[in-house]
Amino acid sequence: MMLINLNSKKFLINTIFLLSLFPFFKIIPFITAEVQPVASLFAGIYLVKFKKKTFPKFPVFFYLLVILLYFCIAFFQTILNPYNEDLIYYALESALIFISPLLIFLALFDNLHFISANIFKFALYSWLYISILQNYFSGILSAIGINFVLSLLISRFSNESLGGSRGVAGFAPEPSYAAHVIVLMFAFSIFLYRSRKILKKECYFMVFSCLFMAYVNRSASVVLFFFIFLIFYISKFRIISINQKIITSTSRKVNKKATISLILLLCTLIGVYCLPTIILTFLPNSRIADFLLAFSSLNYQHFNFFDLLDLTNNLGSQRQISVYVGYFNIFETYGLGSGLGSWGTNFLDTLEKAGINPSEINFFIYNGLRNLKPYAYAALLSFDTGIVGLVPLSMIFISSFLRKLHLNRKLSQYSWACLGLSMFLLYFNSVVSLPTSWLMFLLSLQDKHYSINSNEDVNKYTNLLH
Repeated sequence: MMLINLNSKKFLINTIFLLSLFPFFKIIPFITAEVQPVASLFAGIYLVKFKKKTFPKFPVFFYLLVILLYFCIAFFQTILNPYNEDLIYYALESALIFISPLLIFLALFDNLHFISANIFKFALYSWLYISILQNYFSGILSAIGINFVLSLLISRFSNESLGGSRGVAGFAPEPSYAAHVIVLMFAFSIFLYRSRKILKKECYFMVFSCLFMAYVNRSASVVLFFFIFLIFYISKFRIISINQKIITSTSRKVNKKATISLILLLCTLIGVYCLPTIILTFLPNSRIADFLLAFSSLNYQHFNFFDLLDLTNNLGSQRQISVYVGYFNIFETYGLGSGLGSWGTNFLDTLEKAGINPSEINFFIYNGLRNLKPYAYAALLSFDTGIVGLVPLSMIFISSFLRKLHLNRKLSQYSWACLGLSMFLLYFNSVVSLPTSWLMFLLSLQDKHYSINSNEDVNKYTNLLH
């Protein structure tokens, strides 16, 4: 019986994870959203069946209570004002968006060790092969009918590079969406090696595959994500730790490691300095090249935050503007938010109150005036629920991270990099319903190579799992 339960548990965990890497497939036909909550359905089944006990219960309960409260308010508002019937649909959409990735996070919490390396390889190499075909052999996809099938399954699917400064999108509607999956697969490849599930050579090939996909993806998003990961990786007290090793130890081995670390740090800083030249040389027709050229034209003597918003607008993206509006609405509503689903009716009004003219935004010029969702999970939550929802959400992350530190105070550079990137994505740049940033946070919590290094730690970790 226990073996059946274990196999059932492993099946659900791997199914949830696999679907999270292919979140853009329209498996449920009547849902028009580009990201479908199929993985969340399996996550819900898992939570009901196995009744997880290891995740931080109180902040999760408090957060779900806030979502329920705001949904009830939207429901009664619809009853009192039936002419505003669209509000309940927007409220339901927001509720599903907020809960879906959370369910995946809770189901996979402390369960990443159950994920099969072969399942991940299937996902990674599928993304790699489709990217190669889209970039170099697009005619093959059309000739053998794959383009027709994937066009039915994926919104806005393209069998080739999108042209201009845009690259290939893989199994995603557009390159910037694919960037989230690519960087997650990059981080998970390293996680598998650190968990001793794959050999070093295979890890190198997987990492190279992800970097290649980033190259043909060509979006500014994928370069930004890798850059943030790298910055957090090298920033974890690197210089301080090197100095301490050199001063406090005479060990040749330690000094050798410190010297190598210092050389890597210097090479990284030089690489960052030369990065614009490298990108403009090898990726002249890419979104990141467009961004660098536009950024270089700014007037730095009078630079302010609105200049940065104008920069993203000039590049044809309204996303950072929408994130700004999401957080601005906290102050506009005295910390309470406009209500669950209010983005569907109030976004444009709040945009104008924030001092931004919609008629000057390129997105609205080409697509017409319409209300948008802020392009970040926490920003959308802030717009709808204000501080009331933002505080319990943040407490979920804080309590989870404190739990990791309680297990082991040694925080690896890999864990720190995953943490930094996940928080950036969740609070400032993400497709709201995508679970990838939540999974990145889980990687920071479950970096076993460092969190389990003694029998005592193993026993402590095992006890918490049961």
